[in-house]
Amino acid sequence: MIFKFKHLQKIVGLFVIIAALMVVVLLMLVARGQRWFQGYVRYTANLQSASGLKPGSLVVINDLEAGRIGRVVLDSNNRVEMQIQLFDQYADRVREGSSVRVLRPIVGSAVMALIPGDPAAPALAPGSLIPTEGAEAAGLDDLIEQATSLIAALGDPKGDLMLSLANVSTATKGIVDAMTKNDSSMKLLLERRDLYDKLSSAMGHLNHILGEVDKASPEIRDAIVEARRGLEEVNKVTLALQKSFLLRGNIKQQIKQDSTLKFEARP
Repeated sequence: MIFKFKHLQKIVGLFVIIAALMVVVLLMLVARGQRWFQGYVRYTANLQSASGLKPGSLVVINDLEAGRIGRVVLDSNNRVEMQIQLFDQYADRVREGSSVRVLRPIVGSAVMALIPGDPAAPALAPGSLIPTEGAEAAGLDDLIEQATSLIAALGDPKGDLMLSLANVSTATKGIVDAMTKNDSSMKLLLERRDLYDKLSSAMGHLNHILGEVDKASPEIRDAIVEARRGLEEVNKVTLALQKSFLLRGNIKQQIKQDSTLKFEARP
């Protein structure tokens, strides 16, 4: 009986050890994913407004995650002072001539982008103030590129259809805002035939996909209607551009007239 009791103790002890090891391994995996042991080098930046940034927001270099936003406070002049916690392996990129700017993509949260300085320039000391270029939305070419990718995702039969429709609606709204609220965006389209053609092709592709989605999934017609509204708004602006003096007779109409885009909402 004593032998059996000791044997059971060994078995229980073995299970406890295995469970403890599993917990340790899981903690290590979580710590690695959350960067609990990541080393940081801290800098500061001053902005007129937080521009959608908050503690924990990403800091990126060329779209690669390179750090996090730390403390966010108002200074004595009511400017927003942000602590930039840069991963220590990227600290050597922060040199004289470096700057930061806020990027607000059409889909996703705002991020702080670090533009590295000249590699030959002196490095900035930890805690230094990095000049700010100012908050900005994504450029029109970036917006069109993002919209093209989202439209491609919408056509993927394995993707999340409702999420893709919502993302496409957001993307088209972002393009319309950029074209109607920023004269430089309109000028860019006038000057760059390739960009205009890319936008026109993307909207034509979207029109085709929405027609196919409507046939296959009529039960989500409201979401399709919302996506078509954004398509029609972009179409109106591009049609207006086609009538401009610079484009008249030069660009083929690749998007059908509004009459082909109209779609009756579910009663």
